[in-house]
Amino acid sequence: MWLGSQTALSNLTEDITVTSLEMNYTETSLKNDCDYKFNISLNESLHNATCLEQAPQFTVESMIRGSVLSIMAILSLIGNTATIISIARQRSRLNSTVYILIRHLSIADLFVTFACTVTEAVWTYTVQWYGGNVLCKLMKYLQMFSLHLSTFILVLIGMDRYYAVKYPMRRSDIRKYIGYGIIFIWTLSGIFSIPQAVVFHVLKGPFTEEFYQCVTYGTYSAHWQEHLYMSFGLTCMFILPLVILTATYVSTFITLK
Repeated sequence: MWLGSQTALSNLTEDITVTSLEMNYTETSLKNDCDYKFNISLNESLHNATCLEQAPQFTVESMIRGSVLSIMAILSLIGNTATIISIARQRSRLNSTVYILIRHLSIADLFVTFACTVTEAVWTYTVQWYGGNVLCKLMKYLQMFSLHLSTFILVLIGMDRYYAVKYPMRRSDIRKYIGYGIIFIWTLSGIFSIPQAVVFHVLKGPFTEEFYQCVTYGTYSAHWQEHLYMSFGLTCMFILPLVILTATYVSTFITLK
């Protein structure tokens, strides 16, 4: 029987390697330049044939996307840096909760600029990930951290404006609470971003060339885990802040009336 199987497979493979666990049959010269790998166990027949395609390449669309991201990064860097310098030059603004929050918002936006926009622009040009596993996790962590931080500061600005209108005579107390709030949202952003560093890692792509990418593939053991994490991120970063912002600005508007 073994000789019969070997005869049937000899037309499909060029190089046969037999180990104590399995025999791997690989045919590498095909009309469409795909690699077909055949894994044959000692007790089973031919199974698991996979056609390996070419890795993604740098295209015109990639160049356009990278150029747009680069322009956005430059504009964001100039704008946010100018805002921070402008606030720092006027000492009278340093004690204002509004300008304190705007300064932190500019810092958060600079995090977004470097962690998201610049990184994505470079990644678009390189196509694959060359930074290794540690940098992959760090980059994804900083991306999520910067987005959370920017969103939470916007929420804090909305709350500050509400209390400024509702309780104008308690500005000293509000300034203290805003300071605590800033520490809280920086800490909360860091905590909420930890799962991002866990789920992302570097994997070699199923292509004919050596191609590595920073992905989440293989992290989740079930689809519901990925859906749960995505729902958690959507709620914390968009839905809940939107509800709070809407409530604070509507309340501010009603108070002013």
